Amino acid sequence: MGAIGNLAIWIAAAIILAGIVWFALLKPRFSVVLSSTAGETEALEDQDRRWIEDIVSALDNAIAHRICFPSSSIV
Repeated sequence: MGAIGNLAIWIAAAIILAGIVWFALLKPRFSVVLSSTAGETEALEDQDRRWIEDIVSALDNAIAHRICFPSSSIV
């Protein structure tokens, strides 16, 4: 194996190492996805899972409240 072969091995090792470092630094992202008859929309995205869960819970509660107590002001 000549100098070109050694260089190729070092380049491959550097690429693999960079990929491992990149993968280790990745953080998960969580989303709020709203679905309707018009399709799906990603309304919000963040790395803070708890915050996204709180928003989803608040949306669920608001929808449930709206279904249980519809507005009577519509004429």
